[in-house]
Amino acid sequence: MLTKLTFSYLNTSSGYWLTSFLVPLIILDLTHSAFIVSVSSALNILPYILITPFAGVLGDHFNRKIVIMSGELVCSFTAVLLFAIPYNEATYPIIITLGFIISVFSSIHHPVFQALIPELYKEDKIKNVNSQVSMIDSFVSIIAPVSIGVILMGLDKRYLSLLISFIYFISFVTIVMVDYKNKRANSKFGFKIIMVSLHEGINYVAVNKSLRNIAALFFFVNFGIRVVFSNLIWIFAVVYGIHEDKIPLYFITIGLGAIVGAKGATLVIGRYSDVLIISVCTAIIALCSLLFAFAKTPMELSIMLAVSSMVQSIIIVTFFTYRQKITEINILSRVVAVTRLISYLSIPFAALVSGRLLIDSESVLNIYIMSALTIALGLCVFLFFHRKSACRTTKASV
Repeated sequence: MLTKLTFSYLNTSSGYWLTSFLVPLIILDLTHSAFIVSVSSALNILPYILITPFAGVLGDHFNRKIVIMSGELVCSFTAVLLFAIPYNEATYPIIITLGFIISVFSSIHHPVFQALIPELYKEDKIKNVNSQVSMIDSFVSIIAPVSIGVILMGLDKRYLSLLISFIYFISFVTIVMVDYKNKRANSKFGFKIIMVSLHEGINYVAVNKSLRNIAALFFFVNFGIRVVFSNLIWIFAVVYGIHEDKIPLYFITIGLGAIVGAKGATLVIGRYSDVLIISVCTAIIALCSLLFAFAKTPMELSIMLAVSSMVQSIIIVTFFTYRQKITEINILSRVVAVTRLISYLSIPFAALVSGRLLIDSESVLNIYIMSALTIALGLCVFLFFHRKSACRTTKASV
């Protein structure tokens, strides 16, 4: 059952996904340039690398509810501007900039929102909220592309930006109604304070070996996942010869797997150790990547991808819950931001490497093997350092 907080998140996630699809479509129509569209897409990801660490500082220094509310209003107003601006070749840089602004505030939203959860819910409820959030992400990733296709059958793209504005405004209204009392006094803010605060967040993760090791593992896992997922449309279209209007069916199958995993995570969290859950799920993802090579039909591949997405969701909910439980509330936004940054750093690199590999070899088998080996390597390194830390802890206690 959706609460006010998760309903707000549903709208925020929907607004971001719709913008992520809409802006490239507009740019393609205006410029007919694949390069400019790729630049627009790159700018959509860039804030998650450059802005996220500073978003954590904002969330730890100011009222988290107000930070989220402000971001939703800015996104709503930006979407109105996206509707109002003339669509022609001369204005495409402005359109890209407006899309970038929404991406900036979306990147700020995540670490602040994650830090808000343990302030609003008791410890035994946190895993359920994280499960809902992960299910929403998976659900929206399925619905957003389908919705855009249906909407654009009867409306001009321009009107979709009004829908985005309305969605963000609904999120703003909903978050306003969330009963939240800020228990942290707002502190002075300046460049020096920002850098000191950011350093504290980075140092907290560096010193906390469990957080650091898991974040490093996710760097490898994300690389391995994105090596395949970045080229998934190409794989379905070229390798299996699927027409573009049939491809969404297979993405829906994958998304359903992610939803099942997000729901199922609540059944295993607390019954088994977090490290065991994350380790086993990571091993399954690596195995799935290897098995992709044996998929004879696109449906077989999508089912394997659905299994991989299912355990990915379990990992996400497990880690989010673990991180919220062990991290001090006054630094949680920064810790979320830093660990998220580490895992996101591998994404653009994975896309570039896999794209180059496909061009050079024209064999999808290579990226499957690269995916499996990278994830397996990351798991081995993680288990080595985890065991090393456990041994040191045991000796110290003796």
